Amino acid sequence: FLRERDQTAWLLSVALFFPWCAVVVARLLYSSNMALEYLFWFITTLLMIAIARRLSVFTFHASPRALLGSSLGAVVFAVLMVLLLLLGVSRYAAWASFGNALRENAAGNLAGTRESLVRAASYDSKTDVFARNLAQVRIFEAARAESVDDLRAELNDAVAAARVAVNVSPANAQNWSMLGA
Repeated sequence: FLRERDQTAWLLSVALFFPWCAVVVARLLYSSNMALEYLFWFITTLLMIAIARRLSVFTFHASPRALLGSSLGAVVFAVLMVLLLLLGVSRYAAWASFGNALRENAAGNLAGTRESLVRAASYDSKTDVFARNLAQVRIFEAARAESVDDLRAELNDAVAAARVAVNVSPANAQNWSMLGA
């Protein structure tokens, strides 16, 4: 941008270069996260476009197979992005329900805690934290059972939740401890 003659192009290059430098310094001094990575690559792309003298245009008139391949690739990419978004939303909902369970537990509402943990476990069945905590809540509910049938049902539910936790993460000793409890 030091040799740029066009005032508008020079101003655009400078306006993008200094934020790009700041992001590079941030990447060196701060641990990387998605926001920082996105900013780095987004500003880098904008800077490359601003610095480039001319953009090349590619048409598919000469190669219809390339058009088909790129269209198919774009569709596959879009479908994968939608699936990843749905998985992310499901995991977010699970952790939000888990946070709600923690708030309910702090308030002393055991039934609300159980409902929130059941919801969290149904949203994300691949996380052992939800099943393990659900098993613990079921054990607390079993201690408050008023009849033998209620006690048996709560303990069966606790064992089932603990087994789910063990199946999801068998290397976690907390899961085995909960199953033993």
